[in-house]
Parts: sequence; C-alpha cells; structure tokens
Amino acid sequence: SSRDRSLAVVRGAAGALTTDFLETSAVAEALQDAAFFYATAFVLSTPPRAACVLRLADVAEERRRVFALNLSSAGLLPKVFADVQKLLPKCSFVFGNLEELRIFARLSGWSESP
Repeated sequence: SSRDRSLAVVRGAAGALTTDFLETSAVAEALQDAAFFYATAFVLSTPPRAACVLRLADVAEERRRVFALNLSSAGLLPKVFADVQKLLPKCSFVFGNLEELRIFARLSGWSESP
C-alpha cells in the first residue's frame, strides 16, 4: 500500500473563509438547504478558519444534519487538537487513517493498542 497522497487546491482560497463569508446571502441560503457538512482538520490551522468550521458544526447541529470531520494529517493533529475536541460532540462521523487515529488516541490519553 502506498502512503502517497494528492490534493488539488486553489492557493489562497481558504484565506477567504471567514464567518462573515458564511453569512452572505448565497452561502446562508445554501447552508439552509445542506443535508451534509464536511470539513478537514487542515481548515482548523488558523483561528478565522477554525471559527468557520465551528460555526458550520453549530449549523449542522441546530438543523440536525450530518457533520463529518476528516483528521487530515497525523502531523497536524497536535496543532489543532483543541479545536478537534470542540468539534467531536457535533460530529456524526470522524475519518482518519491508522496513523492519524493513533496520534488522536495518544493526544486523548488513550491506549494506542486494541
């Protein structure tokens, strides 16, 4: 099995993600109709973007919708763990690979072995 990954992005696009953006009429309307919300832990890497994800999780919870979080990267988890912990009660699903889940377990103070 390969450990290689690929990701295509528009550089700088995440910089536009603010809670003000979520309140624009087009986005607010889309959020009203959304059945699923998905975020990656990468987005938690700056306070403004973390605030957006927390707001999206609140919207999902208020509307009784599915909120899913991808742990994204074992190296990133220690940096964003406080925000991940805030999101967990609002998550319907949490995705992660074995390495990410082991780091999550260690940061949570859990045993890493079954």
